Amino acid sequence: MKIYFAGGLPKEVKVPVNCLISFANKSSIYKYWKENNNKKIFLDSGAFSMFTGKIKIDINEYISFIKENKDKIEVYANLDVIGNYEATEKNQQYLEASGLRPLFTFHFGSPVEKLKNAVEKYDYIALGGLVPHSKNRKRLQNWLDRCFAVIGTKCKVHGFGIMSQWALERYPFYSVDSTSWVKWSAFRTVIDMSSGKLSNFRKFDKKLNNRVRVERAFLEQKDISVNNIKEYIKLGEYITKLWRERGVNWDNK
Repeated sequence: MKIYFAGGLPKEVKVPVNCLISFANKSSIYKYWKENNNKKIFLDSGAFSMFTGKIKIDINEYISFIKENKDKIEVYANLDVIGNYEATEKNQQYLEASGLRPLFTFHFGSPVEKLKNAVEKYDYIALGGLVPHSKNRKRLQNWLDRCFAVIGTKCKVHGFGIMSQWALERYPFYSVDSTSWVKWSAFRTVIDMSSGKLSNFRKFDKKLNNRVRVERAFLEQKDISVNNIKEYIKLGEYITKLWRERGVNWDNK
């Protein structure tokens, strides 16, 4: 399973990572390419920023940007219209008519018939609109159960904003992205992946053994960020192994 780290990566990260950056923040994209020798990114369309009214995105500018930088973009999302699956579908068709192959995104609450059609048409799709429901596991699980009852392992699936271990263990995602690592870092919370379980601790949490508490008590925030990225990479490796043991190996599909 591939994990894409969203939110901008610190320079101190020296391990190989996958990065997702929003078109709504083009300055971060150019900065990332400059600092990482034009390493390919997952380009998010910025649909959420558009939905919240923070920015307006011209679909033709989005198309031009993709075409001009296609050698530096690994995956690019459709310009979704959150809450309007019909407008989202029109944008998908418009981008495809321009010669592009954007990642089709099926949003929470959309007609399942649209998902059935997408599974037959594409070999890689995304599930979106999940973050607002992330704190309600029952609701999110019921929805994802419905989605994967249709998808199975017929195509690869990207989960926008999904990093909860229970979801990664329950559903065969090919890739996911999240800003969790940076959010935890902002609260000076340290992530730890050991014995098959992802945990988070405040710097001086008494649950940590004395050695780990001493080691992590002196971590600067940038170092916490690096630590959290490394631990999430371990989570990705653990989930990949878990699904391979279950007979799902996306590298062979």
